[in-house]
Amino acid sequence: MAARQALRRGVGYDIDSEYVQIAEKRLQGVTEQTSEDHPLGESGAVKGARARARQILEESGFSIAKTSPKIGPTGVSYEFLIENQHRQRWYVDVAGSFTTVQPGLQRSTVVWETLGKAHVLHETPSIDQPRVLVVTPKLPKPASWGRKAITAVGPRRLFDAIELSDHSDLRRLRWYGTKPAPRPAPGFWTKQQISHSFPTAR
Repeated sequence: MAARQALRRGVGYDIDSEYVQIAEKRLQGVTEQTSEDHPLGESGAVKGARARARQILEESGFSIAKTSPKIGPTGVSYEFLIENQHRQRWYVDVAGSFTTVQPGLQRSTVVWETLGKAHVLHETPSIDQPRVLVVTPKLPKPASWGRKAITAVGPRRLFDAIELSDHSDLRRLRWYGTKPAPRPAPGFWTKQQISHSFPTAR
């Protein structure tokens, strides 16, 4: 099921024929939904990632304040501007797609686009307290150059990075959606990195 939703090949086994039939029916439903979400290959996979991100954001307690907000005259836009239950706002960057090769932030072009957009947002004077939540099908691996590049930018420019299938990441997202969040919760960022960028919570 998860493999098909992520456009990956999967394999499963069961010795009970009744359970096999149940699995086949469920898989058929996922196949039909995947065809609707990803009708144009990778471009469809991007749309699928955006739709899934929106669903998770709303389930986490956020409301969508604006879709495709543009950052002044810069030409930069994000997928969403969201607001939590305490009226705190974030720009949401849905980074990458559900592809079988280099999904999400494991692709170099996606990493550089994400970092470039965050820098432009941070340097735009008309944006008060710019904060970015990155939501992605897959984060870069811990020791990869992509992870090191994002780490070099710090949580001031990228408030947090959430992997759509990671339970601990989704718990942090629910925290941001329902609680006051003056600074990131530890997870993607370490406590030391957070304290360095946010010496006092505002």
